Amino acid sequence: MRETLLDVALVIAILGGSAVITHLFARAMYVTCPRCRTLNARRRTQCRNCGNPLPTRTAPSP
Repeated sequence: MRETLLDVALVIAILGGSAVITHLFARAMYVTCPRCRTLNARRRTQCRNCGNPLPTRTAPSP
């Protein structure tokens, strides 16, 4: 019984960790359209779904 609980905890930790990493990757690589919530590559200036202009994020100055 104890091993089963440890296995379940390990699976939950692995799935939770991968979800966090995936979320961070998506935030770094994509921008979400404020109008239709479609994910777009950072290089795009207009949404690929609705054509709405996408917000631009400028790099922080040193």
